[in-house]
Amino acid sequence: MLIATQDYYPGEATVGPGGIVSLLNDPSVDLGTNAETQTLRQSVAHPNLRIIFTVTETFYRIVANRSAGISSLADLRGKRIGTIPNTSAAYFINKYLGTVGLTASDYTIVPGGICMATPCATNTLPSLLERGEVDAVALWEPSTQLAADAIGSDAIVFQDRSLYREIVNLHSTAEKLADPEKRRGIVEFVRALSQAQELYRTSPEAVWPRISDAIGIEQSVLEEVWHDEQFLGTLVPDILDVLEEEEGWVAAQTGRTPRTRDELAPLVDDSVMREALGLP
Repeated sequence: MLIATQDYYPGEATVGPGGIVSLLNDPSVDLGTNAETQTLRQSVAHPNLRIIFTVTETFYRIVANRSAGISSLADLRGKRIGTIPNTSAAYFINKYLGTVGLTASDYTIVPGGICMATPCATNTLPSLLERGEVDAVALWEPSTQLAADAIGSDAIVFQDRSLYREIVNLHSTAEKLADPEKRRGIVEFVRALSQAQELYRTSPEAVWPRISDAIGIEQSVLEEVWHDEQFLGTLVPDILDVLEEEEGWVAAQTGRTPRTRDELAPLVDDSVMREALGLP
């Protein structure tokens, strides 16, 4: 988002914190990014939320401690797994462990914080794993990589890229997309974001130092985890499939009835992407 704003967007734009919560609660915010899990959560109260483009896809991993007696995914039965509850990472754990017959009652989720660079604070996932307060961790990078580094040769990594990837999308609202002036700026920004993603795909070394400075990640760690990020420059075609499958898990977390595919469909609007990229 920052590279798109600084290098490719012809107008003025400000990138700040808050994600789709800011988009939905601050009238001055036109766009917001979050993973699909938070889209499902926030759109219950805000059905006007719209996914318009995909910013990045992240392939998650579980990093476990061999010293805790873990040599296979099934060995996580009865173990403590550090993550952030009610997030895409928690959904990933649930889905991945389900492939070996484990349910949420078969392991304990331990909340922990993110770490962007060493030294990690005591309440972060890398520190919890290093001290043995959890047996495994799963979260977006670089926390997972830093956790693996913290326990060295004791680290064992589980990953299935075909099973799940976090999809971080760009969002707006139905009202903003219906405003001709707002829409023109949003279309232009999506075009700029697509150009930035091409740079990420073809010349990542050109942006690594800037990413490192912007978000506080060590560049060596960034380079190490780069292969688990994907920047396609479009709205992923299976986004509605992903929303439909994940909706059941999200609904169960809050005790509500899952929405149907037809009810979820309005959350996806590919018209901005098509206009920005010159597609029919």
